[in-house]
Amino acid sequence: PQSFVAIDKALWVGTEGGVARVEIDSPISIFSTIAIYDAAQFNGGIYATMTGTTAAAGRLSVDGKTGVPALVPLEGHPNQGWTLLVFKDPAKQAPDQLLVATSEGVMRLEGDRIVPALAGIQDLAEQTYTVVQSRLTPSRVFIGHSDGVGSMRWDGHTWINEGRAPGLIYESRNFAEDA
Repeated sequence: PQSFVAIDKALWVGTEGGVARVEIDSPISIFSTIAIYDAAQFNGGIYATMTGTTAAAGRLSVDGKTGVPALVPLEGHPNQGWTLLVFKDPAKQAPDQLLVATSEGVMRLEGDRIVPALAGIQDLAEQTYTVVQSRLTPSRVFIGHSDGVGSMRWDGHTWINEGRAPGLIYESRNFAEDA
């Protein structure tokens, strides 16, 4: 990363994730010194994904005694996480869900744990980089795997594996949905 102080006396920082402007005279808190790939606000908490640690995701927590903020790892097996998706049930019958793209497939937050979103589908062959809720079919979530594209559909009670698109063998890290 590169940085410089501009004429407006702000610190401009070029990072792996973009450009940030920091007001030097304002307080700054560092919550983690490890690489964070994505962050989302969910049910009053702030969650982040990470790799190279013992967990794929963590929750921002402030110690009640010291007031010191920290990123607390979520329990669960995968140790690499990339993107987060706050899934909103299009029928508005089920509560929102936090989905996590991990090294072992799509996971969902359950309490302070991440568990497989699709029952029985969790292993390294399911490595997932991104999860995106469809705008055209909001019950569907597109899955960007390390070796193709898949999808799953929310039926109002559980996730249904719709499989993978045939013939795709390359990693998928982003999606764009047209009309």
